[in-house]
Amino acid sequence: MMRYRRSYRRPHKSRFVEMFGDPMTNPKGWPRAAMAEVVDRIGNGRSFVCESFARTGDNPAILKLGAATWGYYKPEENKALKAGATYYSDCEVKPGDLLFTRKNTLDLVGKCAYVRKTPPKLMLPDLIFRLETNERIDKVYLANLVNHDGSRAAIQRLASGSAGSMPNISKARLLSFTLPLPPLALQREFAAFVEKVDKLAFAVRKSLESAEKLYRQQLSEAFA
Repeated sequence: MMRYRRSYRRPHKSRFVEMFGDPMTNPKGWPRAAMAEVVDRIGNGRSFVCESFARTGDNPAILKLGAATWGYYKPEENKALKAGATYYSDCEVKPGDLLFTRKNTLDLVGKCAYVRKTPPKLMLPDLIFRLETNERIDKVYLANLVNHDGSRAAIQRLASGSAGSMPNISKARLLSFTLPLPPLALQREFAAFVEKVDKLAFAVRKSLESAEKLYRQQLSEAFA
């Protein structure tokens, strides 16, 4: 199932290049802008006291880095908040959020995940930024640009850290990153394509899960 989930991201990448070109060489000659021109605010998560296991139900929890590391949002990657620990509503993840991993291994630092929908009471840790953009850029376009293979070297150069520590990207360095800025209408056309692909992938994945569940049930009954 995971193999399928990774593979369906490929249409995003091919359509991105088709519409916008490589984000670093910018062959289509789009005007460039600093991240500071399209991001009005970078929100902080907090450092929480949490358990080593995931939450049950909708109990408060803290996202792990894995929730935003792979280019798509994985709310199941969380740790339960310890009993009696403070819940901060200002840290809760909301639909429409754009998450950015500010600290990770060099290969994975600076990955983005767009939150289309999310269960309640999941909070941001201090290792994940929330990027609040303005009307000049679409969040889905920005997430795919940051995650694009052609952008990785430039993103990694923003990170700093001492030997033996995980590289970290500061707000100031992130805001200095420059990117191509196509017309907003074209960005939104791409975002609509991504949403369509994601919905189709979700439907197919659910169908496969149902088929697998039915197969196991029939297999169990046959050998009962």
